[in-house]
Amino acid sequence: MTVIKDGSGTNLLARVDNQNRLHIASIDTSEPSHVSIHDHLTFATIGTTTITASTEKTVILLINNTASTHTLAIDLLRISLQGETGKPATFKSLIGRTTYSSGGVAKTPVNLYANSTNVLDVSVYDNSTNDLVIGGSDSQIQQAFLESTTTYDTNFNSTVILPPNSSFRVTVTGDATAAGTKIAFARVLYFDVDETLHH
Repeated sequence: MTVIKDGSGTNLLARVDNQNRLHIASIDTSEPSHVSIHDHLTFATIGTTTITASTEKTVILLINNTASTHTLAIDLLRISLQGETGKPATFKSLIGRTTYSSGGVAKTPVNLYANSTNVLDVSVYDNSTNDLVIGGSDSQIQQAFLESTTTYDTNFNSTVILPPNSSFRVTVTGDATAAGTKIAFARVLYFDVDETLHH
């Protein structure tokens, strides 16, 4: 995002002098940074889960946009796995109209502007201790096969859009032959895209 300001130092957006010359200076920031600085509406959420061998589950994180007006943009997804070498886990990112039904653990998103009290109408759940039951339909947008202990980043560049009453979730399935358990977590960075458009 580029903000154009008066290049003569008055902090105005732009200025034309008496010789019809335009004075500007530009400042480039990322969209999440811009929204965080001006509106305090950029958030990070972390969900965790335990994968049991031979069990096909589980939702690491479910983000529901329950707002009637706000539109969200997903900027970054980071997935980490503590696993057994050679025993892969399959991660999937899904987007759609999936809705929360029951179970899991409610999560509190962290506002990335320190000490801000601003919030969005978003419900977030993981299933670190309980199964997470969901309803509705969604579509897969990403899949990765990870082995051993590793971290996997996806920069969506704010292209994953969640209008009101839509959702984003991350799931993982452990290798059926893996011994013991695998611990996984997903971190998602998101912000209110409507606030970007207002500036």
